[in-house]
Amino acid sequence: MPWRDYPSSPAYNTAEYKRARAACLRQAKWRCQWRFPGICTGAATEADHVDGLASDPHHRNLKASCTPCHRKRTAEQGHEARRGTGSADPEPSSRIIWE
Repeated sequence: MPWRDYPSSPAYNTAEYKRARAACLRQAKWRCQWRFPGICTGAATEADHVDGLASDPHHRNLKASCTPCHRKRTAEQGHEARRGTGSADPEPSSRIIWE
């Protein structure tokens, strides 16, 4: 899970990330940019790496987010990653050997 190491992850404890997070929140006027219906609180308190931290180590593609929307988006990204790793069930095959 991406949040397992947060906030002790070194990537989130850098001056570069703190500046990028603050700029992201200011630019969005502290409003959530995800706006998932039914869960969004509207007030952004977090910055979400849209493509994930591994794809954006310099924090250039951030989106302001409230905590519930950020959690939902992170869960979706985890689900998408698991779907793409081959963890799906294999194609069925016959166990009968026909001669």
